[in-house]
Amino acid sequence: GISVNRTWLSDISNEFTLVKFLKGMHKGWIYCRDNEVACVDFVIPEGQDSSFKALLRYQMREINKVIWPAPMGIGVYLEEDQLKTQATALTSGVINRTIPFKDHTTDVFARQANLALVEAGLDVEGLYFQQPQYQVTLAFCLNTNG
Repeated sequence: GISVNRTWLSDISNEFTLVKFLKGMHKGWIYCRDNEVACVDFVIPEGQDSSFKALLRYQMREINKVIWPAPMGIGVYLEEDQLKTQATALTSGVINRTIPFKDHTTDVFARQANLALVEAGLDVEGLYFQQPQYQVTLAFCLNTNG
């Protein structure tokens, strides 16, 4: 998620900035979901280290598994997922108490960004998304030092 200070959001122009930022970020993840090869090539131009490209592709696929499908739209979390995350953080000691999500979390801005993307013809839910099949290959490099 994205964290912002309520004081910062009290300025209406910052709300517009946040929605524009989320719209751009969501649009990028939608593009990478639908255009895996082009997304990797954009970040790592042709001719660069192929092992680094493979690593980036692997990382993108792992992140896509977390994002998609997004039944409520990208960036909008289901309450059950929020509660599960909160319980995990509490039991692992990452947080020491819980407060109701409505007291510190909103998806209003993500929903606004998604509405603009839907109006532009983009799929913000990715319900059709299926993780591409790939084979993980391990390579070892041994030298005289072990």
